[in-house]
Amino acid sequence: MPRGVHNSTFLIPAFAIFLSGCGGGGGGGTQPPPPQPDFAIGLSASTISIAQGSSSAPVNVTVTGLNGFSGSVQVTLSGEPAGVTSNPGSPFSVSAGQPVSVIIGASPNAATGQFNLSAQGTSGSLSHSAAFSLTVQSGVVLNLPRSVFLRNDSVAAIDSPSGEPRRRQIVYDTVGKRFFVANSAMNRVEVYADSNPGLQSVVDAPGASSVDLSVDGATLWVGRTRRNFLPSPPTACR
Repeated sequence: MPRGVHNSTFLIPAFAIFLSGCGGGGGGGTQPPPPQPDFAIGLSASTISIAQGSSSAPVNVTVTGLNGFSGSVQVTLSGEPAGVTSNPGSPFSVSAGQPVSVIIGASPNAATGQFNLSAQGTSGSLSHSAAFSLTVQSGVVLNLPRSVFLRNDSVAAIDSPSGEPRRRQIVYDTVGKRFFVANSAMNRVEVYADSNPGLQSVVDAPGASSVDLSVDGATLWVGRTRRNFLPSPPTACR
């Protein structure tokens, strides 16, 4: 047999063996397990600043579900100084996708300074946290000027008995910046300037028991114990 034919006969079985070794055998490999449900916790503000005796704007605490997590998380605040509290109080529950607004408050004697706080969220064996800083500043007592007053003597809700206005023994004129005071013992209405504690002038009014001003401040009414006194313009008291 010629040498060329002999070589061809020998190569065919060898090529067949090579194909059988690399050919597609069925792979039965193990698939990786699906990711476990988890969550992430977040805050709408990373820094909070309040003064003693005040509270912060609402801070949203959010829980974002991962890999199908849809449960609730118990959130605990830690690191707050003495005199600082939260509303709702710690710990509180936050459900995935449903933020909870938290307000941080400081008592008038709360510790001052900068503090590092943490919101720790726990659900079963899962636990994550979010950090934020809190600054508590010293409260400032405001010395309000003497011209700052609240006029609450004309509120119908405080009439006693109902439907009968309370006697207004003092009234403040915001235009002229002065007080009118009914002094029934001395049968007069006294006028005081808010910038001067001393008596400015008087209006004779026998039996004066109450005073009130018109809405525009142009007319002063003086009430008497038995009959009404004629209206008097405040300008006459200047």
